[in-house]
Amino acid sequence: MAELSSVLKIYAFNVDGQKNVTLMKNRSTVGSRRYYRLCITIINEGISPYTKHPSNNLRLLEFDNKTSGLFRIWEAAVVSQHGEFYLSMQITYQAQLYMDKNDAIICPFFQLVTSLAAVN
Repeated sequence: MAELSSVLKIYAFNVDGQKNVTLMKNRSTVGSRRYYRLCITIINEGISPYTKHPSNNLRLLEFDNKTSGLFRIWEAAVVSQHGEFYLSMQITYQAQLYMDKNDAIICPFFQLVTSLAAVN
């Protein structure tokens, strides 16, 4: 069985309430393996305990080595409902990277999203 790391390159990062992006430290000491840790505060106020966004999640940037230039951004979060806690995971973005004639990396998807946000 092939190791996951031979197929995918994955990096973890956080996005705070001000939309600042911070790359998380890889805590693995074994070759190309990656290990990330996130401490999530459980708030025990009111009727039942809960976690609070944006401190209850991390994002994963996945580069797919099988499809040149393809990347995905995943969000993993610990959420709660009525005192029960759940791990949710979803793909929030998937897009293709390209190189232009000047060898600069471009991403048409995020250029479009940025342009639409500027209009609103």
